[in-house]
Amino acid sequence: MKKYLLILTTIACVCVLFVSCEKSENAKKELISFHKNGNEYIFKIKKHGKMNETTVKLTSDKTDLRNLGIKEMLILDSAGKTRQSIDISDTKPVSSVGKSRYAKEGVAWDIPLMFEDYNFDGNIDLGFMESMGASVDSDKFWLYEPATGKFENSKELSENINSEAIFNYDKKIIKQLRREGGNTWSVTNFTWEKGKLKILESFISTPSKR
Repeated sequence: MKKYLLILTTIACVCVLFVSCEKSENAKKELISFHKNGNEYIFKIKKHGKMNETTVKLTSDKTDLRNLGIKEMLILDSAGKTRQSIDISDTKPVSSVGKSRYAKEGVAWDIPLMFEDYNFDGNIDLGFMESMGASVDSDKFWLYEPATGKFENSKELSENINSEAIFNYDKKIIKQLRREGGNTWSVTNFTWEKGKLKILESFISTPSKR
C-alpha cells in the first residue's frame, strides 16, 4: 500500500511540474512574435508588466544570418520609431544554431538571439550567443530598464553566464554549468542582490548528480 501511494505521489509531482513548465513556456510564446522580411528579422514583444510594446529588429547585409551579417539591433517603440541602437558588430555570433532552444513552438528562428527574464524582474531581456572556437561559451546580455525603455548591457551576466545556464524563476537562482572535461562539470549557483550577481555555491559535479 505504501509503495502504491509513493508511486501515485511521484506521478502527481511530475504532472504538476509538467503543467507548471508548460504554462511558463506558453506565457513566453504569447509574448514574442517573429517574422522575416527580406534581410530583416523582426521580433515583437507584447506589452506586459512594466514593459511597453517593443520591437527588436536585426538587419543582415547577407541573405542568411548564419553567414554572419549582423551589425546592430534596433529597438523600436509601438509607433515604429527607433528608441535605441545596439552595436553588435564586434560580436562573434555562432555560425549556426539550428532552431534556438529559446525559441518556442510556433515562434522559431535560427539566429542566436535569446529572450529571457535574466534578472527576475518580470521583464524580457536580450541575450546573444557568441562562438568561442568549437563551443558556445560566451554570450552578451542586455537587461530591460523600465525607466528608460532601453536595454542596458550587463557585464555581470556577460562575464559569468552563458547559454548553458538554467534559470529557476521560483527560487530566483541561476545555475551555470561549465564542462571541465569528460563527464566533469563545474556548477555555480547565482542570485541577484542589489543589482549584482552573488555566488551562492560552487562545486564540481557529474551528469548523474547535476
